[in-house]
Amino acid sequence: DPLSAFSAATRAVRDRSIDVLREVLATGGVAPEAASLAASALWLAMLAMMLVYIHDTSPGERRTHGLVDDALDMVVALLPLLGTPIGAAMVARITAALTRADIRLA
Repeated sequence: DPLSAFSAATRAVRDRSIDVLREVLATGGVAPEAASLAASALWLAMLAMMLVYIHDTSPGERRTHGLVDDALDMVVALLPLLGTPIGAAMVARITAALTRADIRLA
């Protein structure tokens, strides 16, 4: 569907969104290769959160708010790890797997 978040027609909007996330991460000191991967992952996580929100029937969207809070706690804790040798190795391995699958990071 041309209106899909993954369609060619929405590529420019998707790329701009990921670029904003990448810039924020890079400004925060995340290495460029890690910032690119993390920005794409965060964009996908935001889509997942929106999907949960759309289908959330809990009072005051309690489930969505809890999920966003938990995800934020995890992301904030994980981002500094990207600057470590183990984090860099993980980024390289994930990026290589995506490249083999012909999936490019924006």
